[in-house]
Amino acid sequence: MNKLSLDHLTVFDASPPEIVSIAAETGCQTISLFVQKPNDRVDVPPLIADTALRRETKRRMDDTGVRLGAIECFILTPDTDIGSFKAALEVGAGLGGNAAATVCFDPDEARFLDNFGQLCTLAAEFGLGANIEFLAFSPMNTIGKTERFLAKAGLANAGIIVDSLHMVRTGGSPADIAGTKPGIIRYAQICDGPRTIAPELEQDEGLLQRRIPGEGEFPLAGFAASLPKDVTVGVEVPLMDLREAGIGPMERARRAVEASRKILGAVR
Repeated sequence: MNKLSLDHLTVFDASPPEIVSIAAETGCQTISLFVQKPNDRVDVPPLIADTALRRETKRRMDDTGVRLGAIECFILTPDTDIGSFKAALEVGAGLGGNAAATVCFDPDEARFLDNFGQLCTLAAEFGLGANIEFLAFSPMNTIGKTERFLAKAGLANAGIIVDSLHMVRTGGSPADIAGTKPGIIRYAQICDGPRTIAPELEQDEGLLQRRIPGEGEFPLAGFAASLPKDVTVGVEVPLMDLREAGIGPMERARRAVEASRKILGAVR
């Protein structure tokens, strides 16, 4: 079965050291952490400025064997200064991360190509990759378009993040994942949801309210079967409804991880 990561959005109300402990308790080998603020609606832990927080996070990793995988979230816009990402990449690498999760919000493909190339070069200085997550509300809005972009870019440390949510919301299918070039998918994320949703609700769904795998209408068996066996699968299931009902991050993570493991285990 694919290795599991406990992704930060699932337990956003937990501190980074707590996320490490929850991952260990639920049997996840890795975690993702936000070191870059994705937008004004989401606060991130001060990992860049707070050295004590970094030390405690690293100590928990060393004690539990849980490792950092994806470093989130590097958003490229027309105004992005790639150099401003240096501190976040350095912190992520120092915690043992392997790749920067990247999102395109630049409609000019030539400029995005240049900026993404600069990001990959900077990331490589810290031994990191950079992976693009395609979204319905991004110019990189299908897996095919993202793969063609990466073929043009020709960057060895670049790949694709495949999220079951965005596969469905972009009109994709497990067959699209299975048809990609071997090795280009570097990370995957699993969650569930209704088959369709109003477009204006997609960003709230992604950030705040998804469904536990098996409790929605996504083709998750096919999704799981289409993934390369060596790709880590992030459990990314923000559950604002349960959080507001008083259910804490440990229990929410347990439910989401157990459901994800059941689906992935059934096809391996």
